[in-house]
Amino acid sequence: MIDTTRDTAQAPAPKSFHHGDLRRALIEAANEILAEDGLDGLTLRKLAQRIGVSHAAPYHHFEDKAAVLAAVAEAGFARLTEALQAATTATGTDPFARLTATGTTYVAFALAHPGYFAVMFRPDLSRPAANPGVDQASGGAFQHLVAVMGECLGAGVPIEVRDNLVLTAWSAVHGAAELLVHGPLGRKSAGLGIPPDALATRIPAMITGLVRTAVAAGLTGAAGHAWLAAATAAERRARE
Repeated sequence: MIDTTRDTAQAPAPKSFHHGDLRRALIEAANEILAEDGLDGLTLRKLAQRIGVSHAAPYHHFEDKAAVLAAVAEAGFARLTEALQAATTATGTDPFARLTATGTTYVAFALAHPGYFAVMFRPDLSRPAANPGVDQASGGAFQHLVAVMGECLGAGVPIEVRDNLVLTAWSAVHGAAELLVHGPLGRKSAGLGIPPDALATRIPAMITGLVRTAVAAGLTGAAGHAWLAAATAAERRARE
């Protein structure tokens, strides 16, 4: 529902935007406000004030705050995918180095763009079911990780083994990013003498080391498949 409490007082003279620029400017402003003031601090009125347009201008692009949040999530996923692709391209062809770069870039993105990060992984805010663009954009980053993990494992690795390693790597790196951005890890790491930027590098490198060890030990082939089958059977028995 559109907010009916808009200020009807004289608004500041609107800035001039080329076609399409205003929407992008509003999304960037939303990212900044979310980082500074959190979810409760974001309003369409504040967006307009931030970029110097009339209070009514944002409503030409977004019906309400929920629509802004969906757009922020979609833009965040698109920027994350671009950052991952650029980082792995710059890293070269070594698959394990590319995997580390993927994880490091993921955490670095979260630290650099906490506003985006606060919304991207909150389906209650981004509403992917009602905004297909969000779901499509989020798939790009995930498929990038799947592809890079596949490069590390090589041909012939069971898909189930690959997917379990993907989910393990993603969970570990995302958890580190979340704890660094919104949790206590940033503060505690400083107390331990480990700066946050070092943790942002070390944790992805540790994940890569585990994957490298698994590959060298042959655990991603038949042995990995056997382990997965045994783990699945154990989980099934636990549920019964």
